[in-house]
Amino acid sequence: MCARIIAAKQRTSVAGHSPSALLSDVNHALDPVLERAFAERDPKRPRRTRAVVIVQNGRIVAERYAPGFTPETPLIGWSMTKTVINALVGILVKDGRLAVNRPAPVPEWQSADDPRGSITLDQLLRMSSGLEFDESAWNPVSDVTVMLLGRPDAGLYAARKSLAAAPGTVWRYSSGTTNIISRALRTVIRSSTMARMSG
Repeated sequence: MCARIIAAKQRTSVAGHSPSALLSDVNHALDPVLERAFAERDPKRPRRTRAVVIVQNGRIVAERYAPGFTPETPLIGWSMTKTVINALVGILVKDGRLAVNRPAPVPEWQSADDPRGSITLDQLLRMSSGLEFDESAWNPVSDVTVMLLGRPDAGLYAARKSLAAAPGTVWRYSSGTTNIISRALRTVIRSSTMARMSG
């Protein structure tokens, strides 16, 4: 279930007013904000805004969608997904299935002579893994472009990158590390599920 639907279910009546009436009042007050979000001021640099949902105290107070898009339309989260991935790591750490200060569970790094084997999950989360990664989104052959648009397994592509610096010594924004974490999470969750099914 998407977050937008969950938030919509949390709308409640206040002082005898229906949730839809309250939303209408607030939405009207935020109309200028929504107008700005969807305005195309420069045809040479279009924004292409597809959806805006404003949440306050866990409740949707305004939302608008571009033509052809609805609350049910799946949209790529891009870098917002990093927050979700980090939250999932926190859940698995709390459950004892991951440890942030131990080497990350990446199969490609398990060779005894592979220096990437010392990269911790914490370093991946902090984007200080030291892995080589070009995040130039405007470059059609940069790592981030190739990874997201030209490879079936983004996490594997990023995991195969070489070290450019010692782990923990250099910060570099990298969508690659998030995809490595995502791949590791799938492995951990899949292993736990298989163990429960066989037990």
